[in-house]
Amino acid sequence: MKIILLKEVKNLGHAGEIKDVAEGYARNFLIPKGLADALSKHALNVLEARRNKRARMAVKSAKDKQKLARKINGRKFKIQAKADEKGSLYAKINANAIAAELARQGFKVEDSEVKLPEAVKKTGEYEVELDLGGERVMIKLEVVSEK
Repeated sequence: MKIILLKEVKNLGHAGEIKDVAEGYARNFLIPKGLADALSKHALNVLEARRNKRARMAVKSAKDKQKLARKINGRKFKIQAKADEKGSLYAKINANAIAAELARQGFKVEDSEVKLPEAVKKTGEYEVELDLGGERVMIKLEVVSEK
């Protein structure tokens, strides 16, 4: 029986693939669990519509990231952290903390988009690279001690 996979199935395939499986496997396991649908004209149309929607969303997301890259490039951000009198931080500032601070200031950046060679351990100014939709931009990060 020919089916279209709706979700990834281990040892069978990924979502969107058309597979030929035993009829019992399809009717008793895959279809009832919502993992697959029987191959039909309607199912192919639904699959194509999902692919088109995903493609449109990817294009929109890439455009949004490029717009964000132009907006954020070269800006300076300040993060306050607890530090001793020598400027050593009690807790390191990593990509998660930087992404959270940018989000708090209205710039939606994922922590995986922050390219930080190593965590920040001291107060001071740092150049941080962001990879936003294929565009690499630099921001300045000022780490200051909390009063």
